[in-house]
This record gives sequence, C-alpha cells and structure tokens, in this order.
Amino acid sequence: MYITQPALTKRLQSIEEEFQIKIVDRTTKGVEFTKEGELLARKAQQYISIMSQTGMELRKMKADNKDIIVIGASYTYNKYVLSDILYEYTKKNQDVRFELQDERSNILFRKVCDGDVDVAFIREDYEGPVIQRKVEVSSAYILTKSPIEIQDMLRD
Repeated sequence: MYITQPALTKRLQSIEEEFQIKIVDRTTKGVEFTKEGELLARKAQQYISIMSQTGMELRKMKADNKDIIVIGASYTYNKYVLSDILYEYTKKNQDVRFELQDERSNILFRKVCDGDVDVAFIREDYEGPVIQRKVEVSSAYILTKSPIEIQDMLRD
C-alpha cells in the first residue's frame, strides 16, 4: 500500500475517532475489518470509482469544449507544411484543436462554400462566395526519362 505500518495505524485511529467506530479487530490471523470497517471499505471503493469517473468526464468535457477548426488541403501540404505549423500553434493555444481533411482543390472549394471546411489551401483560383489570399508560390518540376522541350509540351 506504500504506507508504513505506524502511519496506517495512525490514519485508522483518526478515522475511528471521526466516525466513533472501530474499523478493524486484531486477531491471531492478523487484522480483520469489523462490520463498520467493511462498510467504510465498500464506500471508499465507491468514492474512488466516482472520483475517477468524475475526473474522466471533466477531462472529456474540457476536450469537447475546445474549438475545432476544420482545415482542408492536399495530403502533401497537410503532411509537410501544416503539421509543423499547427503543432507549434497548439503548443501555445491548447484550447484549439484542428481537424485536417485531405482533398483535391475543387472538392475543398465546394466544402468551404457549403461550410463543411473552415479554411482550405488550394491550388487554383476559384470564383465564388469566398475570400482568397495567395499565401505561397511553389515550384513545380517535370520529370522524364528522356529529354523534352517545354515548347513541345505547350502546343495545343
């Protein structure tokens, strides 16, 4: 029980005085609970269970009360850009949670218009009832096994 015998004896005596009862009897077999002691032990277990359950419920309530911001972006952008940014942000703002959705730009545009996503990082410029700001210009590379000319690719 991680308590010394003298400390346990003193605590039992304190409880006995508080309730004006005898909790244990010393026998040749050791210590046995009295009827009152058995009742206190059961009630103590119930109390511990209630306190544990209450703590879990309070932690869940606290987690449920956090603001959730739904962010949509491509899988690559979520994994390699947003994850580091959001990690640092949540260290300083622990009452905010993020839900990330991986989708294509056209689907994310529709989800923002429908209110299913709060913020989206997309590649194209869409016309509609949204506010758009350019946040980054990224490089793109073309890979081939054989040489090509860009002019040949641009022909219709």
